[in-house]
Amino acid sequence: MLSTAFTAQVRAAFDRAAFDRAAFDRAAFDRAAHPSAQLGHGAAYRPRNLTPGRRCGPIHPGHDPRTVPEVAAAEVEIRRGDEQARVVFSYKVEQGYPPYPVLYVGRDYLTAIARRGHVLLDGLAVLEVCERDTRGRPAAIRAAVVAGFFDSSMHGWRAHADTHHARVDWAGEVPTVRVGPWIR
Repeated sequence: MLSTAFTAQVRAAFDRAAFDRAAFDRAAFDRAAHPSAQLGHGAAYRPRNLTPGRRCGPIHPGHDPRTVPEVAAAEVEIRRGDEQARVVFSYKVEQGYPPYPVLYVGRDYLTAIARRGHVLLDGLAVLEVCERDTRGRPAAIRAAVVAGFFDSSMHGWRAHADTHHARVDWAGEVPTVRVGPWIR
């Protein structure tokens, strides 16, 4: 369940970044593709390695800003007993490993969150329940929020997650999470 959610969140973050890719300039890409681009140092992106003495060939999918790469199924680790609920996650497609988020949760995670069916609320991983409503449902939580982008300087497609405060609104039995501020 958590693996599927994190995989979907990384893919959705990459899709949003590809749609919003204001930093990617199509004209700069076309100039960089021309062999004369190897003479200058200002090419923002080269679809093939044009540096003399290096092998030319297809670029790694993690370095291609034109298409969102496939995301392997995430492998989620949960570490219980931590005093501060948080997420640690940084993912670079170029490394070839699946996403590997680590969730640090409290000792009561199994009874307070997992057994009550609140591991995921509105698609976000719940790290801690901070407040409950009158029916015992989460009203305020700490959640893992995934973001993704294309790093044109070095690593290509990247994703990371941060811990955020969030409010939970319930419409019947359906939760809606409103993500709040980032927690350092």
